[in-house]
Amino acid sequence: MSSWARVQTLPHWIMGRSAIINDQVSIRRGFTLVEAVVALAVAAIALLALLQLQLVSIRTADKAQVMARAVLLAQAKMAETLSSGYPQIGVSSDTIEAEGDQLTWRVEVTDARLPVSYPPPGGRDRARKLSVDVTWQKGPGERHIGLTTYVAENTIREE
Repeated sequence: MSSWARVQTLPHWIMGRSAIINDQVSIRRGFTLVEAVVALAVAAIALLALLQLQLVSIRTADKAQVMARAVLLAQAKMAETLSSGYPQIGVSSDTIEAEGDQLTWRVEVTDARLPVSYPPPGGRDRARKLSVDVTWQKGPGERHIGLTTYVAENTIREE
């Protein structure tokens, strides 16, 4: 005997209740509108969080790219100054534009005497301090990177 046949043999007041239960079961097979709206709201909030993370990632990559350009510019200016031999005392600066960013560099060469307590071998006591600074405007403030090295005189003194 099938389940439907059993329901029909029951008294009328029980059969009516069974029909209601069967109708409710058939309704519960799908999603209600409220459940669908709640699921969409949860998905939208999750997507907004993922988009925010993506924006943070893009900003961080942009900062890293500008910083890398500034470091490369500072290294290039330092190499350019050192390629001419023992650098002359002085200051030079300029502004360049690279991919929409303005980078201002400044090269400063100063005399740097070595301490008397540590005499260098061969009597060479002259040295120069070479500083390269690169600044750029990004966001609300100015960013800065600096490289410094010391260069000893390359001449050999005859004694």
